Amino acid sequence: MALWTFRAEVVPSESLGDGRQLTEAEFEDLYPLFWAKRDGEEAAHDLSALLPSLKPWDRRLTLNGVAGGDRIEVWRDAGRVTNVTLKVDCRTPNTAFVDSVEAIGVRHSLLFIYDRTFQVCAPKAGALRSFVFSSASRRALKNPETWLPYLAAQVRKSVK
Repeated sequence: MALWTFRAEVVPSESLGDGRQLTEAEFEDLYPLFWAKRDGEEAAHDLSALLPSLKPWDRRLTLNGVAGGDRIEVWRDAGRVTNVTLKVDCRTPNTAFVDSVEAIGVRHSLLFIYDRTFQVCAPKAGALRSFVFSSASRRALKNPETWLPYLAAQVRKSVK
């Protein structure tokens, strides 16, 4: 994943309860269970409809977006949605796309988990846009002297 890509897992709100910050271990434990209790087809369809279809590299994947840019990735196993991933290109964030994703999040009661920090965003009145614009992915582009060492430290920490 490119440095400038904001990546978040899209999950049903009931899968997390009231938690708004996860540890990496909690995220790893919950990851296979996020969509276990809810049929995600309608939400996945609505999110995927925001972007043009791309050719997936796996038959279980539905891929929509622009190569190297904004994307919605939907993984299915045995015909059921198992994972939904949002990717936003922070070089030139498409606020209309982010706002549309947030509106769908509100309609389907979804949460967004930022993959670098495991912080959880509940969609409401510009919260996702703020989440994207304040992310390390965006800040690294605005102030690379400060954020590139921070991100390098995060990578080193995650590899251990």
